[in-house]
Amino acid sequence: MKTLFLFIFAMFFATSYADNQDCKIIDQIQQEFISQSLEKYELYCLGDRASFPKKLESIGAIFGTDRVLSVDESRLLIVNLVNDFQILINKSDKIKPLLSDSPFPADRINISIRMSDGNKLPPPDEFSSASTSRGNIFYSTLDLDKSIFDQTEIKESLEEACEKTGISISLIRSTYSDYGKKRRDIEPIKSAPK
Repeated sequence: MKTLFLFIFAMFFATSYADNQDCKIIDQIQQEFISQSLEKYELYCLGDRASFPKKLESIGAIFGTDRVLSVDESRLLIVNLVNDFQILINKSDKIKPLLSDSPFPADRINISIRMSDGNKLPPPDEFSSASTSRGNIFYSTLDLDKSIFDQTEIKESLEEACEKTGISISLIRSTYSDYGKKRRDIEPIKSAPK
């Protein structure tokens, strides 16, 4: 009985240790991306996120900026952030065994940008956030008199955003995972607004 207990304890410890090491690798990639982004785009970090049931399904970061960005500025910034994160993930040999798809597709990268006008929220008729989810970009407003939730005003695919910013689709990195969509790729990005 004592041997069985020790065996179960050893298996639990080995599994927990492996999971812990995997989480550390994911954390390192996120922190590297966030550090680069804060400096490069003059943002601040509000949080990070990852879905890691068995393999890394999705990963992301939530940023803030003390400026209200136009849709065009937000679009360029989002596309650049997704591209930067995708490059970092796909060039890392440490994280490759943890990925659900390799190369890791852009539609599995979730970026949110929360905007403020200095120390206050933008007016209800101006955009307060831009975010990505499953290969789409959402531009939203917030009117606290009506709801505590963002109201999506514009939705476009990452591919449409690339076209609108003049970024051509190439065969370098996968933009869409196999969610039944056609696989497309984006090439290196122009500079985003600072």
